[in-house]
Amino acid sequence: MIGCAEPAANQDARKSPAPKKYQMLLDEQTITRLRPVLGDSATLLETPDTIGTYVATRWAHLEQQGPNAYQPLRANFVETPWAPEPENFYVALYPTTAVENLLDFKLLVSYTSSIQQDLIAHGKIDLQYFYPENVETIISGMSEGLSNAEILSDHDSILKRINECNLPPDATWITDLKYDSAIIWGRGDHIEVNAATDEGYLLLFSIDG
Repeated sequence: MIGCAEPAANQDARKSPAPKKYQMLLDEQTITRLRPVLGDSATLLETPDTIGTYVATRWAHLEQQGPNAYQPLRANFVETPWAPEPENFYVALYPTTAVENLLDFKLLVSYTSSIQQDLIAHGKIDLQYFYPENVETIISGMSEGLSNAEILSDHDSILKRINECNLPPDATWITDLKYDSAIIWGRGDHIEVNAATDEGYLLLFSIDG
């Protein structure tokens, strides 16, 4: 019996599996709080698929660029003790062109989290200490984190929260920035601030020394 050749379309389908789909599940309250923060990018919140696909796409972009592609415009590292708590303080201002929106900035911060301390404190990184998460972990973590995060969209509220961080003298320059929106992760003294300002995107955090 002479067999029939498999159609070329079927061969291509077999060789190229369908792209993996990503979903980020956010409750309605979190979506409502995020809309004013994302501005023109708020359409990303329409479905779990749109926001999940966006995060996965931007994460792939970060991986393609690599950690050395992202350098802060200005940074301060203040070693303990600068406050009653035994913590080191880190702040960095990244250019607006580095990311697309505040959520994208959080992805950049997450991607470079393992080397952010060295980058801010010393102005360079050692790639042997670079350990990025995978996209599945990021989507799951952000989904849960955003539901618990403090999300602010006015200058006065953001500046008030930043001033509550008991800023070291070398970092008070960040109070001169004009704030548009912010996502604040964590509680009490152990917080991370991601904020959109008139001069770029701000990262602020403190950790035990």
